[in-house]
Amino acid sequence: MSRVSEPVEGPDGQTVSQATRQEPASLPFLDSIRGLSALWVVIGHCRAELEGTGRFSPHGPLGWLALINETLAVPVFIVLSGFLLTSPHVDWTWTRWKGPWAFMQRRIKRIYPAYLAALALILIALFTVPYLGPLATVRGQIALPVTWPSVLAHVVMVHNYWPDFFHKIDPPMWSLALEWQIYLAFALVMVPMAKKWNVNGLLAGIVLCSVVTMKIDPTFGALTMAFGLGSVVAWMALKADVLGRWPALRAVVFLLSVASGLLSLTHFVKPIMAQALATAAAAGIIFLLMQYRSVPKEQLPKYVAWLNWRPLVVLGWFSYSLYLIHYPIVSFVSSLTWNNHVPEGPSTIAVMVVAPAVSMFVAYWFAVVFEHRGRPKVA
Repeated sequence: MSRVSEPVEGPDGQTVSQATRQEPASLPFLDSIRGLSALWVVIGHCRAELEGTGRFSPHGPLGWLALINETLAVPVFIVLSGFLLTSPHVDWTWTRWKGPWAFMQRRIKRIYPAYLAALALILIALFTVPYLGPLATVRGQIALPVTWPSVLAHVVMVHNYWPDFFHKIDPPMWSLALEWQIYLAFALVMVPMAKKWNVNGLLAGIVLCSVVTMKIDPTFGALTMAFGLGSVVAWMALKADVLGRWPALRAVVFLLSVASGLLSLTHFVKPIMAQALATAAAAGIIFLLMQYRSVPKEQLPKYVAWLNWRPLVVLGWFSYSLYLIHYPIVSFVSSLTWNNHVPEGPSTIAVMVVAPAVSMFVAYWFAVVFEHRGRPKVA
């Protein structure tokens, strides 16, 4: 994976090795986790489309798809974001920190052009494609109606503050608004406190931001804590070297991560608890994977090496674009088959197989044109 002179932070398409360039090895397995998380969201939305039109039953042959809860992938993105944003600075020298304005400029340059391009293209589709408008399915109707206030709120990424705008235009964009605001909290609160008091300041900043955002909205607070947990993992893995000092913890962290991940998929826990468990699982897995950050690819154990599989790494490379543009594509395929009374079998294949495939194809080229804009592709 190519390196550049400036670190790129966040889970929305950055190169992992760029965000952790003080480490000798690139970390494509984190790109793969991001890619798999984006695909999880896509499959979850496909399943929800079938469920919303009565074409899916949890007791049918595809009942196992009920385990794929698309909302559980969002904390994984946020934990990765916290890890990758904090990892260049865990030595606490702050030689790479150029101030909050420079940081936000890099974030704007990195994520905003693709975001605006997706927003514009989706708006055009909503107004011109009947299957996304008057013929849309129940879930497709979530994105409607489109109003000028909702468009403006999306442009400035504050649509999460209005329930009427929260899921309009492109429903997955709700999490991007929250993530953007977490970036601000990181730059304006967490980093200044960490610069003054190192890890203690970072922890205090995380707690302060989490409490404030929790007062605004429980989901906002939960994702702020997820971001903070990723930051703590960066310090524990890259600076404190906790697993190097206490190798016995590896088994404990592994068992707790697996248990948390499996429990988050069940119906025994409430949604907010499921997201908390998914957060813990993601943090634990990233923590464990860091022990392999300097291991040559050919020496990686098989349970880690598969995450270096090139298709998964490439998927991570355009995962941000996939997250941005998949919803209207899935909605279109679902509406097309539903309105034309396609039999259940072929329509299920169309929604669960064709829609994800088309989404990935379109997202890849969207990433080439709008997201990465000529930046080197994964090696």
